Amino acid sequence: MNLEKRPFAVVALALAAVALTACSTGGTAGSPRPSSSESGSVTAPEGATPLTAYLNSLYGLADGPEAQAQQTAARRVQQEELVSTCMKAEGFDYTPEAVDVASFNPEVGPTQEDLDSRDWVAQYGYGMIETPEGRTSELYTDTERKGGTNANSAYIDSLTASERTAYDAAYTGSPSEQTDDMNLVDDWEAMGCLGAARHATGERGDPLDSTAGAAVQAKIDDFYSGYADWDGLPELDAAWAACMTEGGYPGFSRQGDASIEMSGKLTDAVGAAAEDALLVEERMIALADLDCREETDFRDTVRNISIAAETRFMDDNRAEFDEFAASVAQADAR
Repeated sequence: MNLEKRPFAVVALALAAVALTACSTGGTAGSPRPSSSESGSVTAPEGATPLTAYLNSLYGLADGPEAQAQQTAARRVQQEELVSTCMKAEGFDYTPEAVDVASFNPEVGPTQEDLDSRDWVAQYGYGMIETPEGRTSELYTDTERKGGTNANSAYIDSLTASERTAYDAAYTGSPSEQTDDMNLVDDWEAMGCLGAARHATGERGDPLDSTAGAAVQAKIDDFYSGYADWDGLPELDAAWAACMTEGGYPGFSRQGDASIEMSGKLTDAVGAAAEDALLVEERMIALADLDCREETDFRDTVRNISIAAETRFMDDNRAEFDEFAASVAQADAR
């Protein structure tokens, strides 16, 4: 997993897991692996819970996500220059890619404050179809169109097939040396100029993808896989679901189900007219969801429950987790 994207995802995920959201695209509910949480899901209030605090420390997020984005962008600039030097030494041209700090912005989609704002929800619902920046379908298309080329595309296209193979091997390492369990911590020397540049700039890769992190990762996965049964959560979900039924939206079992249903409908919607009609429905159900979260004191209750569950989990695994964190810190210091 790319560490440049992982830290922000870890924080969002650790909170989303205890908010009883369902599966995100690209992961399993409760696992610390997904890249983003389901649109419209509700996370715990600001402030790290025990396990989240541990993960923040592990990934160096003490300075906050904005500072982390700045640091990541600065490191990427250094990496591009090192890759260029390395590739030229290997006999290839390489133009450093321009780095946009905004591309590392961890704020993607509506914030928790947006989803808790009655005015915002009344206008945008969960932010699935429309946001203050415009229609999400149009924004997605623009992003895809702008991301189709890079500074080296023309040069790469000019290479013969054998030259392209050699270029790729110099850039990311020879395919014959690649394995599924490779990680930047242990195997950067086999990852070509890019691996060398990432290592030289202090990017250690994802600690939990390392050999030493596998046991820690397994325990965290197992812990989150049982989040729906944490003490108090089934009762809280039932109260939220009862409120939704009273409000005219029956059939939901867990908070987060409403936004997931809307996401499914959006997948099936074709054309602007269908999106317009669905946006009206999205606003209404999102407002009902907000009403029921407020009525059940959902966020604060989830936070209290998650703190209790994570405290027990961290106490049970403190020695092993502290030992692993110390090893990561030592590797970063080298």
